[in-house]
Parts: sequence; structure tokens; C-alpha cells
Amino acid sequence: MVSFRTLIKTRLHFGFFLFYETLIGLKKFASLLPNNWLAETPQELALMRLADNLRKGSGFLK
Repeated sequence: MVSFRTLIKTRLHFGFFLFYETLIGLKKFASLLPNNWLAETPQELALMRLADNLRKGSGFLK
């Protein structure tokens, strides 16, 4: 029969293994992303420009 201590060690090792493998997978995925993947999209930039123009009063609605 397997002791309680052995079961706990086995579960801890398995949990650490899953955590470690997930970290490695995330690192590999992140290395494939371009450097500016978090930057604003052109749509967001256009909306921000439009909002600035409207705020300044130089909008096309005048």
C-alpha cells in the first residue's frame, strides 16, 4: 500500500510539472508575438483623433 506522504509528494510533483509546462508554453507563444502586439489598432487611433478634433472645435461638424 502507498503511504499518504508518497501520495502527497506525487501530487505536488505532478502539479509543479503542469505549472512548469504551462509556463514554457506561454513563453513560446509570447516569443511568436510581434513586439507591438499591445499597441492600439488603427481604428482606436482614428477614434482618438476624431475625439481630439471634436474637443478642440476643429471638427468637420461645424
